[in-house]
Amino acid sequence: MLILSFRDDEEHIINHILSYINRETEILHQGDVLNGQLYFEGLYIDEQKRIVVRENNEIELTYTEFEILLLLAQNIGKVFSKQQIYDSVWKEPYFGNHNIVMSHIRNLREKIEDDPSKPMYIALKAALQITAVNFFLYLAVLPIIALTCRRAGSFLVGVIIAFVYGYGGMFAAGNMTLANLYPITASLGMVGYRSYDTAVNWNIGTCSCSLALAVVISAILILCMKEREATQTKKKAKKVAPKKGW
Repeated sequence: MLILSFRDDEEHIINHILSYINRETEILHQGDVLNGQLYFEGLYIDEQKRIVVRENNEIELTYTEFEILLLLAQNIGKVFSKQQIYDSVWKEPYFGNHNIVMSHIRNLREKIEDDPSKPMYIALKAALQITAVNFFLYLAVLPIIALTCRRAGSFLVGVIIAFVYGYGGMFAAGNMTLANLYPITASLGMVGYRSYDTAVNWNIGTCSCSLALAVVISAILILCMKEREATQTKKKAKKVAPKKGW
């Protein structure tokens, strides 16, 4: 979740940029809404109990801060002006009281963001997490690559196997024991995906063993295939060997 703060003379610029992004890109709403509970990456909001949990730590918010956060969380991708926030939260006419709105937003950012003064740090952390997930997913599908990459015309077969393999992760995710053992979901466990959810319990040791097993299987497949190729090469060499004499 991203909360933007800006000066009066910058508001029209920010609104123009965000409205363009909303028109041209698809917004992925990662929050799951269930009985007034909202789940985001690293953030959990319970509307009924008025609880906010960030990375397993409960955050104390004032009534107004919670209302602002809830408003933004329930309207992912929508651009709000200070007046709209004031009208929705304070529920009274707006008379240009932008300082009080920005004061609450500034306090809210300090409580829920890693470091509001260093947005580059937050972006770098997200980039590292994405890179790590891609690396672990590569390890998870490595046996399929090893099995199909050295055979001519096996690309489509590999794609189909990888699709079924990845789709199985959806079923494994419903049980944490399977999720820790299944390489695809174990890749997510390595970066603590949705660890803020109390129902999600990753075991890093189990996840690591699952991915290590995938690497070992890949190595065995590659060695076996190389040995088979060497044997076939020798057989071909014997067949084409020239005969001695007349």
